Amino acid sequence: MGMSSIYIRTLAGIAGETQKANDKRRNNGSSPAANPNQSITLLSSMATEGDPCAECLVDCCGMMCAEACCCCIQTECCGAGDDACCCAVTVLSALALAALVAVLVVAYAVVFPVHVSVNDALLGRLALADAANGTAQLAYDVALAVAVRNRNRAVGVRRTAPLDTELRFRGQTFARAWLAGAEPGRIPAMATAVYRVAASADRGALPVALGDDGVAQFVRESVAGEFELELVVVGEVKYEGHPHRRGVRATCPLKLSLSTATAPAAFTRVKCTT
Repeated sequence: MGMSSIYIRTLAGIAGETQKANDKRRNNGSSPAANPNQSITLLSSMATEGDPCAECLVDCCGMMCAEACCCCIQTECCGAGDDACCCAVTVLSALALAALVAVLVVAYAVVFPVHVSVNDALLGRLALADAANGTAQLAYDVALAVAVRNRNRAVGVRRTAPLDTELRFRGQTFARAWLAGAEPGRIPAMATAVYRVAASADRGALPVALGDDGVAQFVRESVAGEFELELVVVGEVKYEGHPHRRGVRATCPLKLSLSTATAPAAFTRVKCTT
């Protein structure tokens, strides 16, 4: 069983040797070789005499790959019929270039929207207060930790507007607060920024039109000890390397129980929809 043989040659190098041979012929007063397969013949003469793999290489480069770097791979012996000739360098280089272009396109040209989640929420108070003109007010104390994740591997994100939140019950906004102001803020690639906010009705409660059904639902949830609320996060960001700003709007369904300083209610991280 013969050892594996791998021959790699570039036709550019062979052509150079051919040119040298032609120049030598001219200097000696002879005509240059007119044979179009001169480079293949020269390669054969450069190979080790009696080595059948040289013939395989010559056949490969002569028939299959006239202008590329070819290789001839022999697994058993050149005469056994197991030889595999291919333009390996050219093919692999093309595949590598295509893969690199695809990676760059995905990394820079295609951007993924930021992902918003509520990492923590604490509801210290939520009670119904009567108000005039058929509306009501909710007395509340709430603290939130909202995470904004940049999922892009190569593109940073910059906030270009305040990051605001609204807390709703049955679609009615009863509290507003901002997570971050208008000052520029950058979230690096594959990084997460966590914003914390505390809101209280003592700093201004909004009137809400719950209606009779809404009031009845609030009473039921109060008795059950768990409130179904909705947090809406609104903002604007700009992805580095892209000209346009993009709005951010995420909705986060929350189920919160009342907490105290000594007995905080358990909370499970909530993924928001955009």
